[in-house]
Amino acid sequence: MLLIALAMAAEPALPPPQPMFAEISRDPITDEVKAFAIQQDGMNRISIGCDPTRFDGLRVTLNSNRWLGRGEPIVGARGLTYRFDDAPPHRMLWLFHDRSARIFLRRNVRTFVRWLAASQHLSFRTSDVEEHRLDIAIRLTDTREPLLRVLEACGADRVREQAFPDA
Repeated sequence: MLLIALAMAAEPALPPPQPMFAEISRDPITDEVKAFAIQQDGMNRISIGCDPTRFDGLRVTLNSNRWLGRGEPIVGARGLTYRFDDAPPHRMLWLFHDRSARIFLRRNVRTFVRWLAASQHLSFRTSDVEEHRLDIAIRLTDTREPLLRVLEACGADRVREQAFPDA
């Protein structure tokens, strides 16, 4: 009886995440390239990519199924703590909007992508709109090829060289 109760109380195992995938498209009129590498894990997602019709350079965006707490009133940025695998946690400024956050300073994207390419797990700690602590975990699978394809499509040679020195 005790074993049955313990088995029922245990959290069910999460299904494995789908491998990271790349979405790349070219505008038929302007030839502008839009490209994103996306890792979905349950209801959470991390994406890296470019869309010259909406923003300059690469963008790293975290999407959650929960409403995230807002950033500072003027720019919308605030600190977000993240950790790759068993490395020490880092804190940097991210821009928050509803259920998403993106890296605030473009110079930080390069280092983040380098870590992303070499890791199996990514954890975030932030707060939701009611200021409750919120931990988000994303399992990273098969990141190399999609990231390489997107970095090449986006013309992000310096990021590609730093993240994949052997490519």
